[in-house]
Amino acid sequence: MLKWRNDFGADQIIQDFNFNELDQVTMYYPQGYHGVDKNGRPIYIERLGKAHPGKLMDVTTIDRYLKYHVQEFEKALQQKLPACSIAAKRRVTTTTTILDADGLGMKNFSPAAANLLSSIAKVDCSYYPEVLNSLKITLLVTSLRPMSRVDMGVSVGVKICDRGSLTQIICFFFCQTQIICLLVISVLFGLINDL
Repeated sequence: MLKWRNDFGADQIIQDFNFNELDQVTMYYPQGYHGVDKNGRPIYIERLGKAHPGKLMDVTTIDRYLKYHVQEFEKALQQKLPACSIAAKRRVTTTTTILDADGLGMKNFSPAAANLLSSIAKVDCSYYPEVLNSLKITLLVTSLRPMSRVDMGVSVGVKICDRGSLTQIICFFFCQTQIICLLVISVLFGLINDL
């Protein structure tokens, strides 16, 4: 692990790597941190069904995206988790991830998408497995079949919910600047604290 961190530059990646294409990337792969769960862990949300892998690869490369992904893990470890620990008045060492598969279909499963997801999963499982506390996957019934073949590779609590069973809603919308914004209008899964 130390060799990988040194070779990849993980210890300096927050300062040394500038991901200029972030705004464009989030248009084609909506994702980001939003709020904390009821235990004070930061919540990371990915809208897999809204991803456009082909367009994503037009604005960045797998190598650059992977550096951004590692940079986000390092920010979580060095900034988000310590801030959450202070707010929760106890040590917070993990995150909660929600993979929103609403709209996920064959358009999302291109060779570029498979290569990107494989690269991300390898880094996550090999170098950051302790950070993920739980994984929630929200699905429509039509989305269940493709996701059932995905091997997450990390032993975490996975909860799969269909949209009909959710009593709370997270609403995603475009800001006037066309950057994806997250608006919490209620509590999802009983995890997100009132803001």
